[in-house]
Parts: sequence; structure tokens; C-alpha cells
Amino acid sequence: MARKDFYHDCVRRALLKEGWTITHEPLILPFADTRVEVDLGAQLATEGHSAIIIAVEVKNFLAGRPVVSEYQKSYGQYQLYRELLSRFDPTRTLYLAVSEHAYQTIFHDDVIRTIVRDSQMKLLVFDPLTETITQWNP
Repeated sequence: MARKDFYHDCVRRALLKEGWTITHEPLILPFADTRVEVDLGAQLATEGHSAIIIAVEVKNFLAGRPVVSEYQKSYGQYQLYRELLSRFDPTRTLYLAVSEHAYQTIFHDDVIRTIVRDSQMKLLVFDPLTETITQWNP
């Protein structure tokens, strides 16, 4: 099993606070002759409707690490995981979980905003201090 991201448990607790059930930790997807691990699988029961099911990849973007390489890695993982989910678990929606600080700084860069919009990347923005989700984007 891969090492958990710094904010993994924080995002897990934030989802639980909003009523989500963690279904996978990690969510395993087949890839070539190996497998990949998305950090979390979760579902939310909705009255009178089918449950909403998601996959969440948690990213740190901690100070001291090169932003470009961290973003490249995150973007590549997101695209790969989305492709695998479309083949093996098409009802599950993928989210990239980023801290409020990363969202306000890195993800407000014009180029990154354009890439996020054009690639239809879905973000789950969280506050690590209160362990709450501040927004689902989009």
C-alpha cells in the first residue's frame, strides 16, 4: 500500500462530517500488469435517489516542494485515474482534494485555472484546520 498523503486523514474526517461513508481506503484500480490506488472511495446516501459515489485523490502541495512538479504529478494522476474509473467504475466521480491554501494560491494561477477548467477537473477544497470541506468545484 502506498504511503498516505499528509492531509489524507483530514480529508477522510471532513467527508465523514458531511455524512459520507468511506467505502474504500484505498480504492484499487487495475492498470496494465499492476494496480493503482486512489486515496479514498466514498458514497453518500440520498433520500429517494441513488447513492452518490466518488473517488478522492488527496494532494498536499506543501511548502518547500516545487509547485510545477507537484502539479504535473497531480494532473497526471488525475487523468490516469479518471480514465481507469471510466472503464472499471464509470458511476464513480473523481475529485482532487486540495487544501484551501493551495486552492487560493496555486489553483488561482491563470494557466492552472484554464487547465482545470478545460480538462473538467473536479476539485474538493478543504480547510485542514477545521477538517471541513469548503467547496466542491465544480
